[in-house]
Parts: sequence; C-alpha cells; structure tokens
Amino acid sequence: MNQKIRRLRLEVVRQIPDTTTFDEELPSVEQALKTLNKALQGLETKGLEQAETLRFRGIIQGVKIYIERFADFLNYRELEQRLIELEGKYVALVKKTKKS
Repeated sequence: MNQKIRRLRLEVVRQIPDTTTFDEELPSVEQALKTLNKALQGLETKGLEQAETLRFRGIIQGVKIYIERFADFLNYRELEQRLIELEGKYVALVKKTKKS
C-alpha cells in the first residue's frame, strides 16, 4: 500500500479523533451490535488488504469486550442502587427503634 501511495504521489492525511473528551452516556448494546455488524460486513468485502482486515478484526474484538464489560457495569449499577435502598431502610429502622 505504501508503494502505491508513493507511486501515485499522494499525501497521507490522518485525522485523529479527540479521545480526551468522553460522553457521559455509554453507547447502548444495540449501538455496539450495529458496529459489530458493520465490521462483519466489511470483512466480507473482497480484496481487503491486511491492514483493513486487522482493523475490522480489532473493531470486532473491541465490541465483544465492550458488550461483556457493559453487562458487568449494569450489574454493578443494580447492586449500587440496591445498597443505597437498603441503607435508607436501615437508617429509617434505626430511627424507628430509637423512638421506641
């Protein structure tokens, strides 16, 4: 690919996304699955160069890991909400027993 670029006397310009800012909301599993689907469809393209194939495979691996971690995150969030709820009930119970 580099030889082709040199032969055609092209200039490689890469835009690097700003990764220092993150959204507060995490992408949904549905969005991750759509990305996975696009990467899988991209792999089916005939005549892919090795770099493109590796890029698609990297995206696929990243999405798979993201979905696993997203499930863990949801479990932690549920546990956290339950703990806050139980702490509130405990405080109310302690106040009630002190009054008695």
